[in-house]
Amino acid sequence: MKRTSGKRARQRKMRKPSRSGMELRTRDERWSLIENPIFGVTLIDEHHRFITTNQTFRTMTGYSRHELRQMTPLDISVPGERELNATLFRELQQDKRQHFEMIKQLRRKDGRLIWIHLYVFAIAGRASGMKRTFGINFDITEMKQAQDEVQILRTELARIARLTMMGELATSIAHEINQPLAAIVASGGACRRSLDSQNWTKMKESLETVIAAADRAAEVIKRVRSLTSNATPKYLDVDVNVAVQEVLAVLRGELQVKNISLQLQLDNNVPPVKGDKVQLQQVVLNLVMNAIDAMATMTDRRRVLTIKSEGAKDGEVWVIVEDSGPGLDPATTERIFDPFFTTKPGGMGMGLSISQSIVENHGGRLWVSPAVPSGTAFHFNLPVARRGELRAHSASSRRRRVGPQSSA
Repeated sequence: MKRTSGKRARQRKMRKPSRSGMELRTRDERWSLIENPIFGVTLIDEHHRFITTNQTFRTMTGYSRHELRQMTPLDISVPGERELNATLFRELQQDKRQHFEMIKQLRRKDGRLIWIHLYVFAIAGRASGMKRTFGINFDITEMKQAQDEVQILRTELARIARLTMMGELATSIAHEINQPLAAIVASGGACRRSLDSQNWTKMKESLETVIAAADRAAEVIKRVRSLTSNATPKYLDVDVNVAVQEVLAVLRGELQVKNISLQLQLDNNVPPVKGDKVQLQQVVLNLVMNAIDAMATMTDRRRVLTIKSEGAKDGEVWVIVEDSGPGLDPATTERIFDPFFTTKPGGMGMGLSISQSIVENHGGRLWVSPAVPSGTAFHFNLPVARRGELRAHSASSRRRRVGPQSSA
């Protein structure tokens, strides 16, 4: 009996794992997570130096384990992002945030730049009260390159659409330029006659008319050139009222030919928005041209185009382009922003789709609603420009560094 009991005890002892064995297995499991081949992992001390990194991160950056232990994340960050990184790590140490997330660039050992999607968490140090940081890094270089290529194609498509629209407006633009040219010719003749009769007052008036007409023609040409330019988008402060008025300067002749009354209700107090002026003007141009087309065959009531701007309380600027046409069929409304969907004979079906893409890339939204008492109203909103503010945008629309998101 004693021998049997002893055997059973030995078997139970063999089955029961030792405490050191459990700790070893737990460490192995944790390290298998750190050595994940999908994402890079970093552990950084309170002095902002790398404590350990996994093989994925070392492959990502081209540095060895030993080299990284002599470095900080700032050493492989690009200028302009180092200050932001230092601030975020300092806020982690000061308990002002628990984590942050950002898309940024790193410079590899061979000098090549890569894009990463970074998640950083604060963890308490064992020996001191200072916090360490645990980072998870995803290499998104290929995705960013693909997004940039799509953006280039989208920008070129938008420019082609503008050129196409300018072709459709060629007659109206020519009319808009011919008017000041005719005024120049007439005033030049009057100036010559005044010179013959030495009527200096009349000659001065005629010269002033010539100058004003020449300025007007030059302004129209300038607007057309701006809308058809192939310049790289520039995100600056934009006054939406000025953008709208400059588009209308090009379309004035078209409105006159189509016998359309214009009602401008622009709020002079709207703050500027951050965006590319030419792209935003393309949105206005597309919406106004759609409104003109919607009212082209209407004979039972006045043709009225109403354009409004207003500043919303939630930090946005709203623009509304409204016509007095027959309105949209509900089935059409559901598909109105689909690429290549059009109700116009010979239309491309890209105007509204491009407009929606532009507005969304600017952090806004474009939508449609019935107008009262009849017609269609297109609305779009844009965030107000805030100087020095770090904004988070969707990863698909980022062209520059993205600011941090925090739960703090």
